[in-house]
Amino acid sequence: MAPPRGAAMAADSFKLMRRKSSAVSDLSSDAMRIALIGVFTEADKDSSGSLDRPQLTGLLSSLGVQLLNPIEDIDAIFEAVDTDGDGNISTVEFCTKFEPAIKRLGSSMMGKMDLDIIMKETFDK
Repeated sequence: MAPPRGAAMAADSFKLMRRKSSAVSDLSSDAMRIALIGVFTEADKDSSGSLDRPQLTGLLSSLGVQLLNPIEDIDAIFEAVDTDGDGNISTVEFCTKFEPAIKRLGSSMMGKMDLDIIMKETFDK
């Protein structure tokens, strides 16, 4: 049987990762969206408006994310987020991936959330 790919493998990756700390915590929905754009922009070292695999790896590392199988996990996360399949993650793709969790949690957590919760809600399916 083939190993899981795409969203299923990304979910496994996020279930297994551990975060060291969360600099992005206790935010409102709008503040979380702004924080996500800021995290993305900081990781976009070449200012191309998109992230490649090394930049995504750097982004996750800067957030303290530790993946158990980094190459496979990055590939799975990339496949789940790069919805147009162009080999890069745009700001829109990145933010769109988290939007359902932001909407759900924004209404259920009295408007306060952190990046850990958003990531878990997005990928732990």
